[in-house]
Amino acid sequence: MPGLDLVTHRFMPNHRFIVTVGILVSSFSSVSNIESSIEFDTVQEGGVNDHVLTWPKPTSQQHRLVLEKGAGRFNPLFVNNKAQVGRQFKVPGVIVTLGTDGLPTGRIYTFENPMIVRWEATNLDAMNAQVTIDRMEIVHDGLEMMVSV
Repeated sequence: MPGLDLVTHRFMPNHRFIVTVGILVSSFSSVSNIESSIEFDTVQEGGVNDHVLTWPKPTSQQHRLVLEKGAGRFNPLFVNNKAQVGRQFKVPGVIVTLGTDGLPTGRIYTFENPMIVRWEATNLDAMNAQVTIDRMEIVHDGLEMMVSV
């Protein structure tokens, strides 16, 4: 990804992940649910006592990423001050991990057909000194890890 290191310098120092969804680019301090799994059935075949047969089941639940960052004045995943909740993107989403120097570490994840399904901010409470956190959930059709050199 040529020129990516130029982009990272405008992000917050504790944000270690760049996430793109379509043309929207933002950085996050936490990305969770980076996983892939499948459910399966086991069948005991008559007359075979040394193993069971294993068959994959159809996917029954969505793959969901959870992204978190400290709230700021500008969040690129908003367009015209509206969260893009419910918008299906026809291009893959990308997660790029960054090192402490703000440069890509070489581990990149892509996810297909992303859709932002939820956005929330922490409760606003003047009696509490916590940082406001933006939290976004994205469903997708599959995750792939790419390692660049």
